Amino acid sequence: MGKSSNIEQRKFFFCPTLTTYPLDHLIAECFVCSRFFAACCQDASFGGDWAEPGVKCCHHFRLVFTDGACSNNGKDYAKAGLGISVGVGDECSWSIPVDDAIDSQGPRTNQRAELLAAIEGLKKLHQVDSAAKEEHKQMAMRHKAEVSPEYILVTDSEYVTKGITEWFPVWCVRLSFVFFLNAYIDKTDHILEQGMAYIGWQTTTHES
Repeated sequence: MGKSSNIEQRKFFFCPTLTTYPLDHLIAECFVCSRFFAACCQDASFGGDWAEPGVKCCHHFRLVFTDGACSNNGKDYAKAGLGISVGVGDECSWSIPVDDAIDSQGPRTNQRAELLAAIEGLKKLHQVDSAAKEEHKQMAMRHKAEVSPEYILVTDSEYVTKGITEWFPVWCVRLSFVFFLNAYIDKTDHILEQGMAYIGWQTTTHES
């Protein structure tokens, strides 16, 4: 299946005509499934007051917002947590404390929490996507059948952004990174390696 022209080196870009638009116009919310999607100029699908009432937004660019944080960074008693959202409502948002069930390897750090949030966020997005009603997904997909939907990870972390867009191939062959991801690599490898997941980096210029 083909990839969208909005993707370059695993990084997502809005169409050039949208770069000056307000952020609320660039994030669309489906009134049926309450999920978040990136605006699509090809199908005139937008958010905010540009959204057409009663019309399903384009579901091609599927968003997951992630954040990770850690108090007492790097110390033995450090505590970390993850924030994940794929839409509006409790069923689309998660606040997850990091424990040994999520990450049995230490230490707890901010960068590690950001990476964990990205990993868990992609898993949540995939789970929600898999559970969605096929009829709704088909009706909301307006792109050609040969172009597969895109998973867009939205983060304010430059570390995660560069990790996925620049460093991932190198990390995959480094023992330290594989050791870190030993509990996750099998579950996320198919998402990252098969080109299903891309990065959206939140900046003041809306390069997200």
